[in-house]
Amino acid sequence: MKKALYIIIGLFIITNSCFAQQVTKCYVSLNGSDDNPGSLNKPFATIYKAQQYIRAAIAQGQKGSYQVIFRGGTYNLTKPLTFDDRNDIDSSSSIEFTAFSNENVVLSGGRTLTGSWAKTADPHIWKLNLPAAFNDNSSFQSLFKNGKRLKRAASDTLFTQGPAPEFANSYKVFDFKALSRLVKDSLNVFCAFSYSGTDLDNLKDIAAADVIIYNSWEASWLRVYKVDKARKVIYFRNPSAYPVGFYQPHMRYVIENSLDYLDKPGEWYFDSANKQILYYAATGEDPNKATFIAPVLDQLVAAKGNAGINRYVSNIKFSNINFSYTKSAWGVNLNQQAYGYKAMLAGFKKNNLQKYPWMDLNVGFSASQMALDCGAAITLEVCKNWSFDNCSFTHLGNYAVGILNYSSNNSITKCSINDVGGGGVMIAYNNLGGKRTDVPDNISPTANKVINCTITNCGLVFPSGVGIAVVQANHSLISKNLISNLPYCGISVGWTFSATDDNYTSYNIIQYNNIHDVLQALTDGGGIYTLGKQVGAVYKGNYIYNIYRNKNATGAHCNGFFFDEGSSSLKLDSNVVFNVKDEAMRFNKTDVSKISRGFNSLERVNSSSTLKSEIYKKIIK
Repeated sequence: MKKALYIIIGLFIITNSCFAQQVTKCYVSLNGSDDNPGSLNKPFATIYKAQQYIRAAIAQGQKGSYQVIFRGGTYNLTKPLTFDDRNDIDSSSSIEFTAFSNENVVLSGGRTLTGSWAKTADPHIWKLNLPAAFNDNSSFQSLFKNGKRLKRAASDTLFTQGPAPEFANSYKVFDFKALSRLVKDSLNVFCAFSYSGTDLDNLKDIAAADVIIYNSWEASWLRVYKVDKARKVIYFRNPSAYPVGFYQPHMRYVIENSLDYLDKPGEWYFDSANKQILYYAATGEDPNKATFIAPVLDQLVAAKGNAGINRYVSNIKFSNINFSYTKSAWGVNLNQQAYGYKAMLAGFKKNNLQKYPWMDLNVGFSASQMALDCGAAITLEVCKNWSFDNCSFTHLGNYAVGILNYSSNNSITKCSINDVGGGGVMIAYNNLGGKRTDVPDNISPTANKVINCTITNCGLVFPSGVGIAVVQANHSLISKNLISNLPYCGISVGWTFSATDDNYTSYNIIQYNNIHDVLQALTDGGGIYTLGKQVGAVYKGNYIYNIYRNKNATGAHCNGFFFDEGSSSLKLDSNVVFNVKDEAMRFNKTDVSKISRGFNSLERVNSSSTLKSEIYKKIIK
């Protein structure tokens, strides 16, 4: 008996030794060299060299498990790390990118601003000349000092007076039919509004300024074209998603990047004409003693397989890595694809740009709710079995992670997402109103997971970004996440308006999420928001509270749950909602009979309850 036991133990040891030998390790260090062999004592210097090393090995038939181990430090990426279907990892191999012995590793798309800050005539304002790499204005939606996002010089909240007079009779409130007609060849309607009183009369620096206008469920960035002070009208070079007056005449807006508003410590301004940054220092502050970082990359990691030949990029893991600093999207315009005219993109541009030569569709940003078009620092398309474990995502200009078309069985676990310009995670086939008959079924992201993550302080550039977006995706698991401090919704699910049309949003499980203090800027949403038919969906044990309403907000109510148009074929059970400004649960153009509702604790004010306590215990386990 003992002999047999020893044989079994011996075989177990040998087997595990064989598996251990199958992991090929290479090391990367800031003190390394890409001429090194990549060993612990002679590491590579860049992640690109480590990837090249593994690609070459796999191309030579050396399948198996690989591990890229980073020594501590900040690695400034010169370009996104890309994966494709040519010779990257498939089902027979895997790669893990990880930190050495829990050392702090940062993959950064930013650059430290070098050179000396010099004083100007104003004792508080300092200036820094920029190298050519920073000449693009889109690089400067965000600037960071000692790891903290700085506020761009901006006005207080202002309010429109209404549409420009010449457009006042072009459309009515919520007149979608008029917008469908106007967007084809009268896009100037989207490029102006009347301002109140003398709000803009005394501005001296407006030529390079941006305006962000807050609507109900989205916000648009507009580049100023000119101000007609006599008629009290401001004009823009790019269109907003919806013209002023579509919601109501009086909409709030803020002017950014104008010297007129550079008047508080910690604010900054980009002088595009002279390629300089101006910074308003506190009394006695010397900016030369601080570290300033600006993003230069749009993405950090981009993976895309080949759906046409069913070849996926598979089996990639990132663990204990910090992803930081990406630029914000710019030159994105909703009107190019909305209102049923996506197929007319070329004609749309031709018709409008010929009539309005001052228009520039390469500036500004307008998108629908969730701001999916702002992109993500990490994008996966035609990818399987990727995982991000115990990673952080900070100081980003877009979403943290996008799990996109044809991607399945990917997971994000125990990660932290904080201080980002867009939302947290999008699991999305971005096809508004898409039907199952339109495209192959496997285009829909399938069986992806976001579990035990903390998502907070998102939407800092694009306010309609949400904590987690599940869009035309199926069999997703969104569980035990803490989502807070967002300008719009915590979790949004769906992307079709009909309760009868089959779509791809199905069999998603949204459970035991702790969602609070969201909808801080926009309206017409919920801690959890749904849109369209959702066969097999389960919303269970979610804990939603502190849903208030911005005093300047325009639009419909702010709710715990908001079941928007067509929401149906889903099940609710054991959810807790309390401390909400409006209804704990709201339905809009929804057949309530097609929503299975178990027992839920729905209260507009705080109170104690057994269910509330039990749900919270499950969340924090």
